[in-house]
Amino acid sequence: AMDLKQQIDNGADFAELASEYSDDIASKETGGDLGFAPSGTFVPEFEAALNALTPNVVSDPVKTQYGYHLIELLESRARPVESFDARAPRLREELIDRQASQRLANNLEEFSNIAFSGTLEELNSVYGVKIQSTDLFGRSTATGLFSQETVLRRVFNETLYNGELNAEVFEAEPGLWMTFRVKTHEPKTVRPLAEVRDTIIERLRNDKAQSRAKALADAIQAHWKGGEKGLPTVADGLVAQSFNNLDRNGDDSIARDHLAVAFAAPAPTQDRPSMFVAETAVDTVVVARVDTLNLEKGVTSESNLEAALAQLRTTQEGSEFWSIVTSAAEVVKR
Repeated sequence: AMDLKQQIDNGADFAELASEYSDDIASKETGGDLGFAPSGTFVPEFEAALNALTPNVVSDPVKTQYGYHLIELLESRARPVESFDARAPRLREELIDRQASQRLANNLEEFSNIAFSGTLEELNSVYGVKIQSTDLFGRSTATGLFSQETVLRRVFNETLYNGELNAEVFEAEPGLWMTFRVKTHEPKTVRPLAEVRDTIIERLRNDKAQSRAKALADAIQAHWKGGEKGLPTVADGLVAQSFNNLDRNGDDSIARDHLAVAFAAPAPTQDRPSMFVAETAVDTVVVARVDTLNLEKGVTSESNLEAALAQLRTTQEGSEFWSIVTSAAEVVKR
């Protein structure tokens, strides 16, 4: 360090020496320039030497816990002192915030004490808080604040079910504190058959119709795998649609979800078509048959796919189930 100080005293450039010899990786790249820093940024030994310097003077070597330093003060700036009038609005806001925070803490303590040992009516008389009631609700039917998981966990607390205690005061949302009391608790019970009958019947009908549609789709697929053309006799009443030169973009002639099923099918071989069966998001079963694949014009191996789709949409009429074909079945590719 003394050798470097001697070189600087003899006219060597501080920045060039710092770039070559400094062990501080960050400042080494800037020729030792640390930029402007407020008082207290550096370790005490460094600060003391820095404060004793005048601009453009290099210190003698200064030892700190990080090693030896040569310090040059390039410029010092006095922090501007803001006038009281300029600071007054901010100081006023800070004072109001501190007073409000202290008042909130005091009120919350008293509020919590009343909630713990008193009634909601007492809270209303002391703080004027509005008491609101809800209808019965479950975990999946709660609305508003009570639909939040943090609130639900407190509501469904067995220690509150008897309605004798108020919930511990808590912050439901930022700045919103609340307590509650369970007015009525009804244990989980089996709903009367009369109440759920229609729902169960509807569900069973849909399940049965969907199973029927899947069975028809499997029958069509087996029929095609056996080398047969057209549709099997069990699919009597279904309507077939054929498509030529399809690509992934499709067109208005085919639904997007049906097109996706076609492109999910494996590539056909030279003498055997490929098939794929899938359900769409609207409970429609789609059977896709791909006879040929044209790779000459497309970018990918699935370009210009020509497919056949058989859609089996299920509906109900009275208590009977009918499988109605509204879309595609077989395709011939050229």
